[in-house]
Amino acid sequence: MKKYLQKAIILLFYGIVELFNHIGLALDNIFYPSYRGVIIKSPLFVVSMPRTGTTWLQNVLCADREQITSMKLWEMLYAPSIIQKKFFLFLSKTDKSFNCFLGRRLRRLDLYLFRDYNPIHPSSFFGYEDDDLVLLHIFSNLFLIFFFPGLKLYDFLMRFDQSADEKRKKKIMTFYRKCIQKHLYVFGKDKIYFSKSASHIPKMHSLQQTFPDGCFIYTARFPEQVVPSAISLYIRFSEIFHTPVELKTITERTLRTSDYLFSYPLEVFKSWPGNRYFVNLYDDLVENIEREVKRMYDHFGIPLSDKFSLFLAEERCRAQSFKSAHVYDPEKWGLPAKEIRSRYNEAFEQYSRLVSREAGSGKRETGSGKREAGSGKRETGSGKREAGSGKRETGSGNPEPRCV
Repeated sequence: MKKYLQKAIILLFYGIVELFNHIGLALDNIFYPSYRGVIIKSPLFVVSMPRTGTTWLQNVLCADREQITSMKLWEMLYAPSIIQKKFFLFLSKTDKSFNCFLGRRLRRLDLYLFRDYNPIHPSSFFGYEDDDLVLLHIFSNLFLIFFFPGLKLYDFLMRFDQSADEKRKKKIMTFYRKCIQKHLYVFGKDKIYFSKSASHIPKMHSLQQTFPDGCFIYTARFPEQVVPSAISLYIRFSEIFHTPVELKTITERTLRTSDYLFSYPLEVFKSWPGNRYFVNLYDDLVENIEREVKRMYDHFGIPLSDKFSLFLAEERCRAQSFKSAHVYDPEKWGLPAKEIRSRYNEAFEQYSRLVSREAGSGKRETGSGKREAGSGKRETGSGKREAGSGKRETGSGNPEPRCV
């Protein structure tokens, strides 16, 4: 009885919040109609599988505040409109005059609300998240399946690009585009918008049509690490939202979903020019985040500032001392690691070849100067490939911090 009451309270709260959200969205057309003229310049979309370091990458790139911006969870859920964003920003500014009386209490509430979720995926209303969540406002987000397991919405969203319902697809993409325009209107019209969500994978063609100069990033991780991690996440969500689903059903759905999410980007990339997408490996990201981000900036022609270059060097040091507490054994879910690797090995090999082709060998220009690429070899899960292990310059010319 308790779980049904909790779910009823959540749904009631959702309905009230949505009422205010849609009032705010309507008022934007009256008070801030010029948002429609905001140009979204070369947005970055991370379209990787879940559990591939995308949240970390988002936090790192969003540290380049002079150039890049992204939505935080509070904005997605409670302030999709310009008028709401401005209200909450004004409230925050006013609160600072009172020694952050309200802010400190909200932070404590934030920790309490995410206490069950943080062990598997650190989250906060004040942190960056998958911006596909803004589609909750038009009932078009995959998260809704945890409230309504039998929802047919799942099949539509998982085959978004293939759907023949063009009217519905246009409505969703138009709403999403407006949400980004409203964010840029408030937080910086000239900035590059950054988005990350595994839910964007089935929409890759639609995203490219909506944002013709958009750039796409895909991080590939060994499938025997991704799949059990995704199953664990699915199970935890089901427990948090009191949506009982049998383990066999979760496993089968995760495998079907993974089949598509692993293969579809490869299909799409074949029809796109190489300068529109960037592929890297999760292990490379963990080993040297600085090098990989510089490769991304170089590939997409984004200038690298001295300040951000120094931040990347420091982040590389921090990452080398980090040890993840998450270890997922696929055998726990009745899925032998060899079976998972065999199922997705061909796709993973293709991603590895794309990385090798992009890394290449020889000199390339970066936003901060020349550096050597492909001057050494490393072992990856698919064999040897070229990697940038030669000397590099930082944007400021200052010596890089030593990792202790």
